[in-house]
Amino acid sequence: MQNMPTATPAAREHIQAQMDFLTDVSKNFFHTAQRFNEANMKVMQSIFAETVSKTQQIMHSSPQQALLVASEIAQPAAETINAFNANIANIFAQAQEEIAKTAEQHVPKTTQAARTLVQDVNKMTEEARNQASERGKQAYEHISTLIDKTYSAMQANGQAGQARSASQPVTSQPASHPVAGSAGASKAGA
Repeated sequence: MQNMPTATPAAREHIQAQMDFLTDVSKNFFHTAQRFNEANMKVMQSIFAETVSKTQQIMHSSPQQALLVASEIAQPAAETINAFNANIANIFAQAQEEIAKTAEQHVPKTTQAARTLVQDVNKMTEEARNQASERGKQAYEHISTLIDKTYSAMQANGQAGQARSASQPVTSQPASHPVAGSAGASKAGA
């Protein structure tokens, strides 16, 4: 099984700071969505209750009163929708304010964590570069030593070879070529 690299403390701190920030922003969004849904439910309940009430009045009134009651339905619905719009604008303004406060709370910690992480990465990069440089120097020294030993061995072999050739007599007999020798023999016989 391969060894998986573990996160440095700075990396864990940075990730934790990011997660805390995202968690709080998510809470803000969900809280806003909840308030938005509550406002929708209230407006729908209000409009439905008003419509049921007016419908019952129409059913129990004379035709002339029914027209008057029917004309009164539009006014409360418009007021309810205007109140709903104002409530929604207020909900979104509060949400924006909450998200800004959340960001304001988390930015210093997140920034510091990021700064620490960058410093940590720079330090690890410098250490890795120094280790690689040291390994390169060691490899160079090893190769240089091998080359020096090989050269020394070659020189020692070369001097021994010269001493061996100096102790052996040099023969000056030319090597005869079998074809040339047979051609010369045929001319001599002719």
